[in-house]
Amino acid sequence: VVQAYVHDEKSSVPEPIKKLADFQRIHLEPGEKRTVNLTVPPEAMAFYDVTKKSFVVEAGIIDLMVGSSSEDIRAKTQFDVAAK
Repeated sequence: VVQAYVHDEKSSVPEPIKKLADFQRIHLEPGEKRTVNLTVPPEAMAFYDVTKKSFVVEAGIIDLMVGSSSEDIRAKTQFDVAAK
């Protein structure tokens, strides 16, 4: 299973350290490699804002982590979410 997680360190509300954004189950033979495409939808970075009574995505830097589980992260990067 290939899993993608996101984390917003500067969120205005407490966020999980790793929030599952997408995953894909694949089967590989020993030594086989394959490219896997995962999608991180905006909803994966959203939280419910009780003052606005809706889900919001804040602008800022998001950590993206990919691995076979939340404890086995094999790649990390960051991307910027722009303000509307």
